Amino acid sequence: MFSILDRKRGNCFNLALLYIAVAQRLGYPVYPVSATEHLLVRWVDPAFKMQNIDPSGRGNYFPDEDYIRRLEIPAHAIKNGTYLRTMSYRELVGYMVADHGGFYYGEYLKDDVLAIALMERGLDHNRGHSEYWTHLGTRYQHWGSRELMPEVREIKFIRGLVFMKKGMRMGLGKPASIERKERKEREERQKVLAKPGV
Repeated sequence: MFSILDRKRGNCFNLALLYIAVAQRLGYPVYPVSATEHLLVRWVDPAFKMQNIDPSGRGNYFPDEDYIRRLEIPAHAIKNGTYLRTMSYRELVGYMVADHGGFYYGEYLKDDVLAIALMERGLDHNRGHSEYWTHLGTRYQHWGSRELMPEVREIKFIRGLVFMKKGMRMGLGKPASIERKERKEREERQKVLAKPGV
């Protein structure tokens, strides 16, 4: 948190946590909401028309429809409560643990055993995130690929496949990182086309 304040920069995850922490101290009804690879906050009060606050979008308000369109979130993912559902703080903790386990321990440190343990622990508290089920399946398959015993390798591979299919059934949208890349490419093309003589 302190690095966010010092540098005045952050990502959707840590900026949303900062918004929630400040809102809690002030007694405001602000709760976490997830979209595909994205965390935002929601002011929970029916009197307000615009309730979604995007901390990484300079605090702007965007309706659910905007996230659904930009991140190509399937209708069944909304219906299942996978995305754009107001989460409890307990679910946020599960989200944080699964995120930390999957991406820091899994992708960065390549420690599949610890990544899987953390992701399973996080998913105990928040079972509604398809991307973490899918990522858990990927970690199991990666772990299994290094297994010497064929029977154990097959068990880990099948377990990974089950988790990946569960994530797919829940509904996956377009990752926010891909959406940002596509938006940047569109902006670059528009700059080129806006130049005189092009």
